[in-house]
Amino acid sequence: MSYWASWPIMIVLMYQTRQLGVTDAFVLLAVCGAGGVLARVIGSLLSAQATAMVSRYHNLAMLIVAAAGFVGVVYQQTHMGILALALLLSGYPAIIYGRAFDSSLVGTRSDLTGTSLPSAWVVGIILISTFLAYLLVPLVVMLPLPIEGAAKTFVMSSGNLFSRQPIGAAITPASFPLLMAVLFLASSIKQWLLPNTHFPFKPINRVPLRGLLLNNKHLWYVGILYNMTLGSFIGFSFVLPIILEVEFGYSTLMLVWMAPFLGILARPLGHWLGRLFGGTLVTQVCLLLMSVFAAMAARQFLLMDYPQDMRYFDVLFISMMGLVISSAMANGSVVVTLHKVFPLAYVNRVLSWVGSVAFIGAVYLPLRFLLAWEEQGFANVMFEIAVFFVLGFIANYIIYLRRHGEFYNP
Repeated sequence: MSYWASWPIMIVLMYQTRQLGVTDAFVLLAVCGAGGVLARVIGSLLSAQATAMVSRYHNLAMLIVAAAGFVGVVYQQTHMGILALALLLSGYPAIIYGRAFDSSLVGTRSDLTGTSLPSAWVVGIILISTFLAYLLVPLVVMLPLPIEGAAKTFVMSSGNLFSRQPIGAAITPASFPLLMAVLFLASSIKQWLLPNTHFPFKPINRVPLRGLLLNNKHLWYVGILYNMTLGSFIGFSFVLPIILEVEFGYSTLMLVWMAPFLGILARPLGHWLGRLFGGTLVTQVCLLLMSVFAAMAARQFLLMDYPQDMRYFDVLFISMMGLVISSAMANGSVVVTLHKVFPLAYVNRVLSWVGSVAFIGAVYLPLRFLLAWEEQGFANVMFEIAVFFVLGFIANYIIYLRRHGEFYNP
C-alpha cells in the first residue's frame, strides 16, 4: 500500500518542478484515489481462490505498474495518459488488503497464531503505509539517475525531514517508481524461485454481504461513521500536501509526514479510550473536535488576504493536524462500537466493507478541492466538512446515545 500512498507526495514534487499544474495535480490525485477505491471494493467481493490468484501475481503486476509510473514521470509531457493509468493501477494491492479482514482475527493478542493478524493491525497498515511513503519519498528522489530527462529542477523551495531544498536544486522524481520496480522485481524472483510458496487466503465461511447490506441497519450507520473518520483521515492525507503547497508555496514536505505519524499514535488511543469510556461516547467527542478543527481551518483560509499569506499558516497547519488526530481517534472508537452492535462472526466482514467505503474520501476530497480552486476558495470546502461532522455528531447521538432510543449503546 505504500506505493499507492506515495503518489500525493510524488504529485507535490512534480508540481514543485512545474511538471504539473494545480488542476492536473488534483485530477491525478482523484485518479489515484479511484484506483484504491475500486481495488478495495473488488477485494471485498472476491472469493478466497480469486484473491489467492491475485496475490500470486501481485509482485509481477506491481512491477509493470511501477515501470509505467517511471515512464509516466520521466516523460510526463508526452505520456500523461501512461502516468494517469499508472496511478489508477497503483491501488492494485488494495485488492489483497480488502480481503485481509476476512483472514484476520477479532479477538485478543493471545489469539495470534502466526498465520493471521488482528483486525486492528490490518486497519493500521494504511496508516503505517502512508507514514512511510510521506517520510521516504522526498529522500529517495534525491538519488540521481543517468537517464536523459529524469532530472528536474525546483521552481519553488522544497525539502524533506532532514533538509530544505532551495529553488534551482535538482531532484529525480522518477527515482522512487524505479526503486519500487526493482523491489517488486526482486520480490517476484524470490516468490517464483523459492519452493513451497504459500498464499494464506483459504476458503472460510463468510457472512453474505448482500444480506448484511439489506437486513442490518447498523451497517449503514456504522458505515457513515467509518467514512467520517477513516475516510476523513485518508482523504485529508491525500490532499493536505498539495493544498498547503498551492496555498502557501512553503516547504510543506518537511512537515506533512506528521499527519500519518500522529494518526498511527491516535488510532490505538481512540480504541483504548473507547473501551474505557464507551466507543460511541468517545466518537461523539471526536466528531465535535473534528467539526471545530474544520471550522478553524476554514476561518484561516477565509482570512488570507493574498496567496502565500504566511500569517495564517501556523494556525491552519495545527487545525489540520488536529483534524487528522481526532479523525484517527474517532476511527479507533468506532471500531469499539462496531464490536458491540454486530455479532462476532460479522465483524471482519463489516470492517472489510465499511473500510472500502471509507476510501471514497481519497476521491471526493481531491475533486471537491479542485472545484474550490477553480472558484478561488478552499474556505467553503472546510465549512462544508465542518457541517458534515456536525450532522454526524447529531446522528450519532440520535442513533446510539439517546438513553431511551432503539439502539442505545454508549
